[in-house]
Amino acid sequence: MAIDKIAERLKAEGYKNKYKSWDITNGSTVAKILCNDIYWGVTRFGDVITENTHEPLVTREQFEKVRKIKKKRQEIYGSLNKEPCKCQ
Repeated sequence: MAIDKIAERLKAEGYKNKYKSWDITNGSTVAKILCNDIYWGVTRFGDVITENTHEPLVTREQFEKVRKIKKKRQEIYGSLNKEPCKCQ
Protein backbone atom coordinates (compact mmCIF):
# COMPACT_ATOMS: atom_id res chain seq x y z
CA MET A 1 0.00 0.00 0.00
CA ALA A 2 1.34 3.44 -0.92
CA ILE A 3 2.18 5.87 1.88
CA ASP A 4 -0.39 8.40 0.67
CA LYS A 5 -3.07 5.67 0.75
CA ILE A 6 -2.05 4.78 4.31
CA ALA A 7 -2.35 8.44 5.29
CA GLU A 8 -5.80 8.70 3.69
CA ARG A 9 -6.98 5.58 5.49
CA LEU A 10 -5.67 6.71 8.87
CA LYS A 11 -7.31 10.10 8.43
CA ALA A 12 -10.62 8.48 7.42
CA GLU A 13 -10.46 6.29 10.53
CA GLY A 14 -9.87 9.36 12.73
CA TYR A 15 -6.33 8.67 13.92
CA LYS A 16 -4.50 11.61 15.55
CA ASN A 17 -1.70 12.03 18.04
CA LYS A 18 -2.55 12.64 21.68
CA TYR A 19 -2.23 16.41 21.12
CA LYS A 20 -4.54 16.24 18.07
CA SER A 21 -1.98 18.24 16.11
CA TRP A 22 -0.58 15.44 13.97
CA ASP A 23 -1.06 16.10 10.26
CA ILE A 24 -1.85 12.57 9.17
CA THR A 25 -2.89 13.85 5.74
CA ASN A 26 0.79 14.24 4.98
CA GLY A 27 2.44 11.14 3.51
CA SER A 28 5.86 12.19 4.81
CA THR A 29 4.47 11.96 8.37
CA VAL A 30 3.54 8.35 7.72
CA ALA A 31 6.98 7.71 6.18
CA LYS A 32 8.67 9.03 9.33
CA ILE A 33 6.49 6.79 11.47
CA LEU A 34 7.39 3.76 9.37
CA CYS A 35 11.09 4.50 9.94
CA ASN A 36 10.81 5.10 13.69
CA ASP A 37 12.12 2.08 15.57
CA ILE A 38 10.38 3.13 18.79
CA TYR A 39 7.34 1.26 17.45
CA TRP A 40 9.07 -2.10 17.89
CA GLY A 41 10.12 -1.39 21.47
CA VAL A 42 13.42 0.50 21.16
CA THR A 43 14.41 3.65 22.99
CA ARG A 44 17.29 5.85 21.82
CA PHE A 45 19.13 8.35 23.97
CA GLY A 46 22.03 9.83 22.05
CA ASP A 47 24.11 6.90 20.83
CA VAL A 48 22.64 4.49 23.41
CA ILE A 49 20.02 2.09 22.05
CA THR A 50 17.96 0.07 24.52
CA GLU A 51 15.57 -2.66 23.39
CA ASN A 52 12.44 -3.88 25.17
CA THR A 53 11.86 -0.63 27.08
CA HIS A 54 8.13 -0.69 26.35
CA GLU A 55 5.50 -2.86 24.72
CA PRO A 56 6.02 -2.70 20.95
CA LEU A 57 3.21 -1.88 18.52
CA VAL A 58 4.80 -4.04 15.80
CA THR A 59 7.29 -6.89 15.84
CA ARG A 60 10.86 -6.28 14.80
CA GLU A 61 10.26 -8.58 11.85
CA GLN A 62 7.33 -6.43 10.67
CA PHE A 63 9.43 -3.29 11.10
CA GLU A 64 12.34 -4.78 9.15
CA LYS A 65 10.00 -5.92 6.37
CA VAL A 66 8.64 -2.37 5.98
CA ARG A 67 12.17 -0.93 6.07
CA LYS A 68 13.30 -3.27 3.30
CA ILE A 69 10.28 -2.48 1.15
CA LYS A 70 10.82 1.27 1.59
CA LYS A 71 14.52 0.95 0.77
CA LYS A 72 13.80 -1.07 -2.38
CA ARG A 73 11.15 1.41 -3.53
CA GLN A 74 13.57 4.29 -2.96
CA GLU A 75 16.18 2.52 -5.08
CA ILE A 76 13.65 1.98 -7.88
CA TYR A 77 11.69 5.24 -7.79
CA GLY A 78 13.97 7.60 -5.86
CA SER A 79 12.92 9.60 -2.85
CA LEU A 80 9.78 11.66 -3.36
CA ASN A 81 10.40 13.44 -0.05
CA LYS A 82 13.03 16.10 0.51
CA GLU A 83 14.62 13.79 3.06
CA PRO A 84 15.37 10.18 2.15
CA CYS A 85 14.28 7.45 4.54
CA LYS A 86 16.55 7.38 7.57
CA CYS A 87 15.69 3.83 8.55
CA GLN A 88 18.61 2.19 10.28
